[in-house]
Amino acid sequence: MDRYLSNKIIFPLIFLFSLTVFLAHTLFTKTAVFSDGRFYYSITRSLIKDKDIKFSNEFENLGVTPTYTHSGYVWNKYPPGAPFFWMPLFFITDGFLYLINSVGTLGTWGWLTLDTLGYGIAYQISVAISSILLGVLGLYLVYQVLKDHFSEKVSLLTTIMLFITTNLLFYIAVEPISSHAVSFFVSSLFVYYFLRHQNDKYYYLILGIIGGIAGLVRTQDSLILITPILQIPFKFRKTIKLMATGYWLLVTGFFIGFLPQIIFWKKLFNTFWYSPYLEEGFNFIKPQVLHVLFNNQNGLLTITPSIGIAFLGLIIIFLSIPKSFKSLEFRISGNKWLPNISHYALLYFVVQLCLISSWSGFYQGGSYSIRMMVTTYPLLAFGLAQTIELVTKKIKLNKVYIIVGAVTLLNIILIIRYLISF
Repeated sequence: MDRYLSNKIIFPLIFLFSLTVFLAHTLFTKTAVFSDGRFYYSITRSLIKDKDIKFSNEFENLGVTPTYTHSGYVWNKYPPGAPFFWMPLFFITDGFLYLINSVGTLGTWGWLTLDTLGYGIAYQISVAISSILLGVLGLYLVYQVLKDHFSEKVSLLTTIMLFITTNLLFYIAVEPISSHAVSFFVSSLFVYYFLRHQNDKYYYLILGIIGGIAGLVRTQDSLILITPILQIPFKFRKTIKLMATGYWLLVTGFFIGFLPQIIFWKKLFNTFWYSPYLEEGFNFIKPQVLHVLFNNQNGLLTITPSIGIAFLGLIIIFLSIPKSFKSLEFRISGNKWLPNISHYALLYFVVQLCLISSWSGFYQGGSYSIRMMVTTYPLLAFGLAQTIELVTKKIKLNKVYIIVGAVTLLNIILIIRYLISF
């Protein structure tokens, strides 16, 4: 089996597998746009086909009853980040269908006319392929940063396990028309740049931009900026000017990346800084942490136990600080020990967990596992890799493959149960 553990084989296979699963699921359901995906899809379709953000015709075609804001626009709380990522392939598909129609209608009988309204299966597939590509690219970025600190085999096995044993399998392969595959990609890109480009001249500006884009995809994902916010005072604690410059660049970058969302809010709600999610309410006094982690329907650790394994690995890193992680301590000349990756990962995980647990919609509706936690997976991957590395030193690799296969089978069974239930 080892000869097949090659990144040149694995990542194309993940893409083809995901596309096949998506097409099979779509063939069965007759549509690929479900639930919240309708609101995101409406943004892409409206921008490309209608060149506006009014959404009324999209909502009606997708079975959503529109309500209107005081500005006269259809009320749509969903961020435009994922739809922006879908637009290029949607646009290409639209042009291709128009081209086929123009050629087809040149014949004597006008023998071919394809649907170019923007709702057909060809458009839906284009959006899904965009999400699948981004999800696989996110996995590849995770693999690249892991490879800097673990062996090739452990890094690749960790990446595979992150995909096939968690809800990434569901949101990349089964129902990719949602924001979650895109969220995972942007978070992976952020972690990749955060760890690999520390010496870049505009390091914090670019981190801010990526963090802003993360917030553009899912507003809560902008909290990933807590990692450089924590890093800056340690890195520049002897130079207030450099510390202030770092924060200034970070804030400026965030504003640039997040600006489209601010414009959307202004158009839809007539205010530059308004998130409809705030109206849904938060209770930070009584967060439902245990429900989010352990409920039978979609608990994070109940449905995706490999995330618990990853968390355990982060604790091990936190307690032992292995030699392989010295480069992640951000050791600067003249400074003592600085935070290592486990601090950033644990902090971001806990912050997201507290936010989600405090939200009025903590139960996550029809979510497969707690989908809003997908943004934490690129950092959690280090804990998963650490656990796998320790286990492979104790038992043979073939037994590790069997364990991964068993957890994968459990994940598939739970996905089937979910699809039957919902």
